[in-house]
Amino acid sequence: MASIRSVLITQAQHPELFFLIHSLTKHLLGAALPSLTFQTISRARNTPILAIHAARVRALRISKDEDVHLLTNLPIKTCVFPRLLSLSWMRTNAKGLHLFLSPTLRHCFLSTLHPGLRSIGTRCAVLEELSLCLEDPPWAPTAPATHALLFDAVRSCKKLVKLSCAPLTSVAWKYLSNLHTLLSVEIQGLSCQLDQDNLKFAPFLNITALEFSVDMAEYVITLVQQSEFPSLKKFSFALQSEALSWAEVEQLFCALSRCKACQTLEYIGIYSHPPAIQDHSVDTFTAIRRLFCFRQLQTLHVSIRSSVCLDNDLLLEAMSSWPHIRCLELRDRHLPRQPAVTFRGLFAALRLCPQLDTLQLPIDTVNIDINPEAESFQHPSLLTLCICCSSVAHAEVVARIIFFMLPSVVGIAYPGGHVQESQLLAYRATSSHLTFFRSSAVFRRNITG
Repeated sequence: MASIRSVLITQAQHPELFFLIHSLTKHLLGAALPSLTFQTISRARNTPILAIHAARVRALRISKDEDVHLLTNLPIKTCVFPRLLSLSWMRTNAKGLHLFLSPTLRHCFLSTLHPGLRSIGTRCAVLEELSLCLEDPPWAPTAPATHALLFDAVRSCKKLVKLSCAPLTSVAWKYLSNLHTLLSVEIQGLSCQLDQDNLKFAPFLNITALEFSVDMAEYVITLVQQSEFPSLKKFSFALQSEALSWAEVEQLFCALSRCKACQTLEYIGIYSHPPAIQDHSVDTFTAIRRLFCFRQLQTLHVSIRSSVCLDNDLLLEAMSSWPHIRCLELRDRHLPRQPAVTFRGLFAALRLCPQLDTLQLPIDTVNIDINPEAESFQHPSLLTLCICCSSVAHAEVVARIIFFMLPSVVGIAYPGGHVQESQLLAYRATSSHLTFFRSSAVFRRNITG
């Protein structure tokens, strides 16, 4: 058995550490508790009162109110936890952080960035996951000096697998394009300007996940336009602070279609939360068609609060292009016109995607063009159906269609955001009718069986 190193502290030498017991034990990760032993030797003065079996600790979480500064009183200049694998440092003060930077550290979440972290990858040579939340809140301007420090910290990590940090400069992205261990990048914060003269990147050969939550669509569009991601499986983009138009979505989808990910991309998520805008510069048809090359697509989620304009033909074309689609969510909280997708068009498209389990789409539930009792087709895989803000004129008729043709759907899901009271009542009435139909069918089966 490996020997256990202990740090023995006497009450006479460090009386303030008596209070450290309570603060540390409250905020350790559950996974770390079996690896950390506190032993009260004696409460008498001038005798050891605490033994920290530091070498057994594998994971630590230090919260914002942690009294870690007391550890600086220990007669130790190097890492206190020599075999630590995971560290979550939630404090904005970096004092005492060096005591936790173990040479075995693999996962590191930091809420601060200071000059001592320029060489974090040298000190923690096997570091695989680095998360740097630089600001609190994260939507504060980042100084050029901070960008330089961030780049130095990232560049020092030679075995990085997952990176989460503020927006990077062109120089930093160029470095990452040559880091072949990197699989996942998550960017959050105020965008910086990319140097237009320094946008020649090597292919990001092994990146499988790329996620952005920034304030400028141009930052993401430019980066994707200039890059190749031949292994990309997940792409997510949330635009904060301003509305995202379908014209910008079309530019982004166009860039994605040209970044060598057509044979690998499985997940696309586009989000924009500001108020709805009227956007007539490009229609939904043009943007959606940019995605037809992604034959492996399984999830498409678009929520930009601009009108989603689809018809039966485009939906059929989309489903024929995505044979593996499982989740299709085109949220529309701004319906200036009657939806063009009818029930007949919907079920024609559903025949092409047997694995689809979640659908959110504006559907014409007023002009009914199908008789469910005359149809033999059923789609048992669909579990969740949301018709966005579409009006329901005949709740019982809609419920009957769902009952006969979508046997696994238990009701119409309510769209997020503001819903008119009349629409909400119609959705509830539809779900009530559907519940009644199902109960009646079970009763009849029990009687006849």
